[in-house]
Amino acid sequence: MTDIWQGQPTRNVFTHYFVSGTTRISHVYANTELIMRKLVIETVVAPFTDHLALCLIITTVLPLLRTRRGLWKMDTAIFN
Repeated sequence: MTDIWQGQPTRNVFTHYFVSGTTRISHVYANTELIMRKLVIETVVAPFTDHLALCLIITTVLPLLRTRRGLWKMDTAIFN
């Protein structure tokens, strides 16, 4: 497991601000496969809270689905 939350090297990135100080998430760990798929990790505003959320965006490997011409009809007998 490796820490993938670096923030910005030139400044600290905090996830919560309050009158007497600030706090932040220090580490986010991921395995090698997730690290290779990581596109972005950033802080975003989280509704209904005074904390920021971390958002990790990764790529996915999805199979290409091929469809044929024609109509598809659901078998409604399964509902009876």
